[in-house]
Amino acid sequence: MLGIAADKLQGGEKLPLIWFVVLFPLLVLAAFYRLVTKHHGKLYAPADYKDDKSFLKTLPAEQQRARLEEEIVSTELYTAQPTHEAAAPPNIGDSSLQRESSPSSNDIRSQYLLAERLAVQKLEKEFRISFQTQVSFGEGRATAFDAVADEGDRFTAVEVKYLRKPNAIPAPFRDALYRAVPAYGLVAKRNENKGFRLVIAVVADFTDPEDIERVTRQISRVIADAPIPTELRVFKFEELKNEFKVGSDG
Repeated sequence: MLGIAADKLQGGEKLPLIWFVVLFPLLVLAAFYRLVTKHHGKLYAPADYKDDKSFLKTLPAEQQRARLEEEIVSTELYTAQPTHEAAAPPNIGDSSLQRESSPSSNDIRSQYLLAERLAVQKLEKEFRISFQTQVSFGEGRATAFDAVADEGDRFTAVEVKYLRKPNAIPAPFRDALYRAVPAYGLVAKRNENKGFRLVIAVVADFTDPEDIERVTRQISRVIADAPIPTELRVFKFEELKNEFKVGSDG
């Protein structure tokens, strides 16, 4: 093609062809570089993981921080807004968060982390299994959970939701279900005889029985039609801290 073009095309007509010949290999190289460096985990099928330990991946610290920030934004800030409002999520460091709640943003982060840790400890005690924290099935955050346990015949994934106020907005709970579906698919493709269940653990930082009951009903309605086995556990924050002897300073 290039030989024919060189003989029959004029000088101005050759210029686009020359640029194409020069730039196309560079664009292909750049695309492959991005795929290999940023999305290398997607090059492997679930069967390529030799054992369950390599199948479960601990999230890098940067991704763990990003998950925490998204969790606080989706739960903490939106609880003060009517559910029909669609506001853009502000940064967790914005002054709006500090105006909305008396604790500082660092204190709120600490509370979320403590609630997650105590809820996982409670579930370990209840289920008599050991969890890995902040892990994903395979690579990336799309199938990441606060904790995952391999029970031999099934995986148990845990998503912890800390509520400072008795207002359970549905979006964070639906997000947990959306992530559990592809995780369940990965497990099924890798080993069709291995089961999967999702446990949503809610840590309530309020104690009024009516509030607890109302929040439990709200969340139960969200997960009622989940396409995968899903269980709900609701814990009172103060009771968890008392059980595991954690003071107010964490």
